[in-house]
Amino acid sequence: MKVWKITVALFCILFAVFGLLEAVGVTPPVESVVGELSFWRIVCALFLVALVIKYLCQLRVCKTLFCLSLLFMTVESNIAYLCGATSENLINNWLLLLYTILICIGLSLILPKRKGKWTVSTDHHENSLGSRTIYIDCTTFTDRYVENNLGSTVIHFENADTYTGGGFLNVENNLGSTVVKVPESWTVDCQIENNLGSVQNRAHGGEGPTLTVRGENNLGSTVIQRG
Repeated sequence: MKVWKITVALFCILFAVFGLLEAVGVTPPVESVVGELSFWRIVCALFLVALVIKYLCQLRVCKTLFCLSLLFMTVESNIAYLCGATSENLINNWLLLLYTILICIGLSLILPKRKGKWTVSTDHHENSLGSRTIYIDCTTFTDRYVENNLGSTVIHFENADTYTGGGFLNVENNLGSTVVKVPESWTVDCQIENNLGSVQNRAHGGEGPTLTVRGENNLGSTVIQRG
């Protein structure tokens, strides 16, 4: 089992346990030098710190900024306490998210595209904050990379009768919805790592050529289905 999966599992368990205990008044908020701290806030903050470290190591600038924004919102009242502010709300959370998204869009247009940790793809498709349909021509398909950020992406395969197998579809879905539609006869090998989201492989069975779908699903939904 990967370290990251263990981290997610511990987060879910601790969040649920501390949340239940605090709901019945067993674990009151803790007073400290940074103000009042509840146990669920401590667990969330630690999890977000782990995410920041992970994405920094992977040089994922936009994901790091987004997690830092969530971390700020989690401990905002404590930061206000340390600064001696009269209000716990230093900045509107929706404004903070909006500015973070705008910064990420700007950086994504400037920074070079990241090829990811898989085999280098001959084609890179990206969708951010919108809806996109991608058609992959099987006559030239060997390896593709599709990234979906805060949007909706649907992937289709054309000229499926020319596909002989051995292809890789690398998917990275972040806070959005990605649907992969594969031909009826294909065999699908799903190797997607799921982080606090939903991954469904509805394309079970099949005796035709094999398609390997691998990648990450982060706080979103990825579905593989026939169609």
